[in-house]
Amino acid sequence: MDPVAASLVAELRDAVGGSQDEWGDIVLAFLCQAQEAWPTIPSPSTKVMVTALKAAGVESPGNLAALDAAELWIVAACAEGEPVALARFEQKYVAPLAPALRAMNLDEAEADDIKQRVRVRLMTAEQGEPIRLLQYAGRGGLFGLVKVVAIRLALDDKRRHARAPDRGTADARTVERMLDGDLGPELAVIEGEHRSVVKEAFEGAVQSLGAKERALLRLHLLEGSSIDDIAALHAVHRSTAARWITTIRQSLADHTHAQLRSKLKLDDDRLESMLRAAESRIDLSFSRLLRPSQSEKGRNG
Repeated sequence: MDPVAASLVAELRDAVGGSQDEWGDIVLAFLCQAQEAWPTIPSPSTKVMVTALKAAGVESPGNLAALDAAELWIVAACAEGEPVALARFEQKYVAPLAPALRAMNLDEAEADDIKQRVRVRLMTAEQGEPIRLLQYAGRGGLFGLVKVVAIRLALDDKRRHARAPDRGTADARTVERMLDGDLGPELAVIEGEHRSVVKEAFEGAVQSLGAKERALLRLHLLEGSSIDDIAALHAVHRSTAARWITTIRQSLADHTHAQLRSKLKLDDDRLESMLRAAESRIDLSFSRLLRPSQSEKGRNG
């Protein structure tokens, strides 16, 4: 028997029960279907595969035979953070959400925000728990379930905005998050007569970003996602995600500086003070996200 099949049979026997003869042919058929559907996705570990099968309700060989092997295979690989699987999941299940979100009168930025939150909702896990996506796979309707999650998130946003219209758009909330909190004495000038000008400059800076960059910014500031979260959700190396964020931070600073220089009629010293205060606020917004990970600290220590 194929080593992958043999390992999976052994784990299922221990986790669920039954004999090798009962599981053997059914597991082989399951693996053949999965690998035929996703030939470029490496085999998930047996442990994660069993977790996925149990989440799908496998209690006997008969249950396994009735499940959608392709869905379970890609979801198990996504649970391990396998880059090819994450990319294929994006193509097959996330990108096709666009028409449904457009039908809800969401603009490009709002739709991208919903897709980011779908990734977060499905691909992250509570402490010691498997990712939520495992609960959706195996029944042959994975895209429909992912679509339901997206629509519910969008509807929740619309209801919240209807109850509290002053909250504004996702971009407006991002700007508010950049301005909130304890600004410290060096940023007190923003709280004074020029706060509205600084806010407008930040709004213009956020709007100057592309849709992807605005979505990444919201993912950090509104969802609290880390560099590692962003890298995993986009199936890229941590250093790539860090470069994205550093570029966003620099773009915001450059655009904010340009806006303040054009709008504020101040002497050179006061203008420079305002520019430093605005840039400090941007730096503070990104300080947690750009902090080195524990693994990097260990390597550098």
